Amino acid sequence: MEKPQRKESGYRQYNGDAIDRLFFIQQAKELGFSLKEIAELLSIKSDASTVCSDVKHLAEDKLSDVEVFKKKTGFYIQRLEGNIPNEGVLDHEGCCIR
Repeated sequence: MEKPQRKESGYRQYNGDAIDRLFFIQQAKELGFSLKEIAELLSIKSDASTVCSDVKHLAEDKLSDVEVFKKKTGFYIQRLEGNIPNEGVLDHEGCCIR
C-alpha cells in the first residue's frame, strides 16, 4: 500500500482504494485470518489470473481451523463446568479443580 499523503493538520489522507483495502484487512482479521493469510488473499485479489476456487480454498482451510478450535474450546468449557466447586462445599477436597 502506498504511503498516504498528509493534510496540513498532519492527518493521513487515504484514497478510496486504500480505504477499501483497509476495510478488507479489518474484516479478514475479524474472521480470524492471520496477517500472512490476509497478504495471500490480497495477492490473489490483485492477480488477474486467479479464480474463485483459489479464495474458496483459503476460506475452507480457515473454516476447518476454526472448527478444530471450536471443538477444543468446547472440550475445555465442559471440563471447567464440570469441575467448578459447589458453593455449599466447605472442605478443601470439594474445592479443588480436577
